[in-house]
Amino acid sequence: MEKTWKLFLHGGGLAGWMWNKQLEAFSDYHCLVPDLPEHGKSAKVKPFTMRCAAEMIIDIIQNRVHNEKAHLVGISLGAQIIVQILSIAPEVVDHVLISGTLVRSIPHTETFL
Repeated sequence: MEKTWKLFLHGGGLAGWMWNKQLEAFSDYHCLVPDLPEHGKSAKVKPFTMRCAAEMIIDIIQNRVHNEKAHLVGISLGAQIIVQILSIAPEVVDHVLISGTLVRSIPHTETFL
């Protein structure tokens, strides 16, 4: 049975470690859990913008997943980035599971989007 790629995106102020228990349950899948720019092990990667983070994830899918489509899972900030990915490169996505995302920006945060 061929394994399916799963890519997990963490919430703001957190890092990939938040998915550790889920990774145990998905041991039959290829799982990627990047730390977003300015978070966790990528804390020194700057600047963070939604577009930059989305492009980073698209690049990971295209290079690491070898142009296969990926299943994306995101919560909060990770979900926002998945929405961005869907708007600029839907061809890299198979399915998504998102929670805690907005369809409109939060007032006074336009510089971060």
